[in-house]
Amino acid sequence: MTLVPIHAGPNLPLSPRLAVTILGVGAVVFFLVLFDIYRREVGGWP
Repeated sequence: MTLVPIHAGPNLPLSPRLAVTILGVGAVVFFLVLFDIYRREVGGWP
């Protein structure tokens, strides 16, 4: 495995903006799932 240098930005298959977008969407889905589980356990709104 060879480490890709930071200055090879355009050559990377995953752009920083795309990575941030994926992380953002993943975080939103994660919190929505947590909220749904919490709502089921508590039984409605607190």
